[in-house]
Amino acid sequence: MLAVCLALVVAVVGLYAQTADFEFVSLDDYYLLVLRPEVRSGLSATNLQWALTAIEPSWQPFTWVTHQLDFSLFGADPGPPHLVNAAWHAANAVLFFLALRALTGELWPSALAAALFAVHPLRAESVAWLSERKDVTSGFFWMLGLLAYAGYAKRGGTGRYLLVAAALVLGLTAKTMVMSLPVVLLLLDVWPLGSRWQPQAPTRTRLTDKLPLFAITIAALAMTVFTQFTIGGLRSADEMSIGWRLVNAPISYVTYLAQTFWPTRLGATYSHPAFLAGSDFGTYVGLAVGSVVLLLAVTAGCIAVAARAPYLLVGWLWYVVALVPVIGLLQAGRQGHADRFTYIPVLGIAIMVAWSLRDLVARWPRARGAVVGAATIALGLCGALAARQIATWHDTRTLFEHAIAISDDNYFAQQTLGAWLFSTGEVATARTHLEAALRISPDSAYAQEQLGLVLERQGDRAGAVAAYERAIALSPTSFFAQRNLPALRAKLAPPVPPANDLDRLIAAVRTAPDDVELRVKIGIALLEQQRYEEARGHLQRAVELAPEAAQPADLLGIALIRLNRFAEAEPHFAHAAAVNPGNAPTQQRLDWVRQQLGK
Repeated sequence: MLAVCLALVVAVVGLYAQTADFEFVSLDDYYLLVLRPEVRSGLSATNLQWALTAIEPSWQPFTWVTHQLDFSLFGADPGPPHLVNAAWHAANAVLFFLALRALTGELWPSALAAALFAVHPLRAESVAWLSERKDVTSGFFWMLGLLAYAGYAKRGGTGRYLLVAAALVLGLTAKTMVMSLPVVLLLLDVWPLGSRWQPQAPTRTRLTDKLPLFAITIAALAMTVFTQFTIGGLRSADEMSIGWRLVNAPISYVTYLAQTFWPTRLGATYSHPAFLAGSDFGTYVGLAVGSVVLLLAVTAGCIAVAARAPYLLVGWLWYVVALVPVIGLLQAGRQGHADRFTYIPVLGIAIMVAWSLRDLVARWPRARGAVVGAATIALGLCGALAARQIATWHDTRTLFEHAIAISDDNYFAQQTLGAWLFSTGEVATARTHLEAALRISPDSAYAQEQLGLVLERQGDRAGAVAAYERAIALSPTSFFAQRNLPALRAKLAPPVPPANDLDRLIAAVRTAPDDVELRVKIGIALLEQQRYEEARGHLQRAVELAPEAAQPADLLGIALIRLNRFAEAEPHFAHAAAVNPGNAPTQQRLDWVRQQLGK
């Protein structure tokens, strides 16, 4: 057993050692980690409290704490945290092996299933992407739950049961996808534990002792749905119809199966057909019907042979059930499917493969050499493909150029690469990618906004105005469009003469110099006329008169931005955001300023 554990660790380390020099990528790494002060400033009592209560992008306190610890230990160096991810994955592979060994009593099938899990190319996204650490942390507690349940099923005891419950709770604090664990434990009662349960533990007990675990997962599900609705993380029926969700779900099930057995053309993002221009719903309905037929056929086949090969039905239902939380019926994001979603579900497929080969050898002993050779070759091919897939996560350019190369309709990769290229000064190339993104998905507000920035940089003011206006029409909260559009419009229009109202306000403030409301009104009027230095003076006085108020500080920050005084603007936005934490535009301005300052 020790040799198998060491081999699994060596295999994972060998594959993921290359991540030691990987960079943060422009796929949430900056937004969630580098530019988020509660994470970047490391582990502290204040940041721990934030981790326990933060719900955006999801509630994942344990995973947040691991990121905070990374920044405390390694600063902003992304290399060591990548190796930490690899260590989590190595531990998961070992724990999966130990859990299967304890559950089944079988050494080599358990080793093969764990090895397939450890080196498969689909694991690259979960391990090589820092922002997706929640897969490996939640997977750790999933494996611990399996191992603890093996002990409880054989020997019983309140303490062992509490270990199972604790693993579930901790897993949910890392990623709520582990909510399917109680169902999988029920499946394990069928196989391999059907003949191992204590005689005094009847079937009814096997059901009732899962009820507390189901209560925990139902509470986690309710909280997840509530928080996602609160932060607007779930797509409404207007944004994505129920029809598209029902169509994409079975197609995704089959897609994940195909990627498991033929892991090529894997990428960081896959576009949902509902967001692509020209998607033919009827064609996808046909694909969905074919997928449903295939899924039902596999299910029927597993049921037909359940008496002599129960592991097939258990492994298959494990796969089906574990994918339910991420199959898109409650859609978050714009992806059609994602490699990371397979981290736990395909454990069931690995079990099906490993025990099928075990039975094949048991039935035809002469085939042992051929089976061992085929398994070795398969693991070697998986490792080689995984090494190539892991390398695509080296940096932003490599990641999205690869995603574009394997897909003709990946607007997300096009727009993300375009935005990143713009930030590096490659303006012309950035425009090419942003225009490609808009050809694929014309309703992308982000691509429109980023194209506006590019056109503005290239001196095409009219084109930039049109792009910003389209971005705002698609998403009224488009920050850069909202920020830049008024000034661009003013440059295209005749100068705005001083307003009589402004003259009256200035006259009034001479007799009431400490009137905060007057100062704010004057500041707003001056900002509209692009008289930023004058606006700054009045708003600075308003802040001095009302230091506890949010609006004067926010407006003063805007004036300072217009004057390119970003360092001075940051504390005013921070104050306004602290006083009025529900004001999204203020928070967006604060995040943008910090990004410009490299914080």
